[in-house]
Amino acid sequence: FVVAISSATNVLEERNDELDFMVHYDALTNMRNRQNMDEIFEEYECYEKDYCVVQMDLDNFKQVNDTYGHKTGDELIQAFADVIRENTRDDDFVCRMGGDEFAVFFFELEEERVICKRAESIIKDFAKIRTEMGCSMCSVSIGIMTKYYGGEELDCEQLYEKADQALYYVKNKCKKYISG
Repeated sequence: FVVAISSATNVLEERNDELDFMVHYDALTNMRNRQNMDEIFEEYECYEKDYCVVQMDLDNFKQVNDTYGHKTGDELIQAFADVIRENTRDDDFVCRMGGDEFAVFFFELEEERVICKRAESIIKDFAKIRTEMGCSMCSVSIGIMTKYYGGEELDCEQLYEKADQALYYVKNKCKKYISG
């Protein structure tokens, strides 16, 4: 009888783990999802730390789906997720926000030189992969905001919003530059 209870408990624990994964992680990339990011915002005390938010969006991704199909689009999203993983630390918070948008929270990473190098590496590594996949029309735009301890008092959500604004500033400027 004890064995049956133990076995049933193990099954329930496995189911709970599966449900937790389904609720908090993106099925395509196995990255954290937006809901999980919101929970991290609530739990993480942002005021007394240095950290950086990097917001990323794939440009012309719809064109990839329209031209090559959703299977290729999914493969490109997975490849981009791998590029992000290769350019982050294990304890960084990496998230697929939805669609073709991603965010990374570099906790206690304040050196601008390092942050810029990581962003440049993501752009360079993704350019190589997208070209190899025949999807060179797709690129990545990145917005970065860094919060320094003792600087402007921003909470996680405010910093994320500023990184998002920086991302769309970059996207709009690049489109104007390319078309002009």
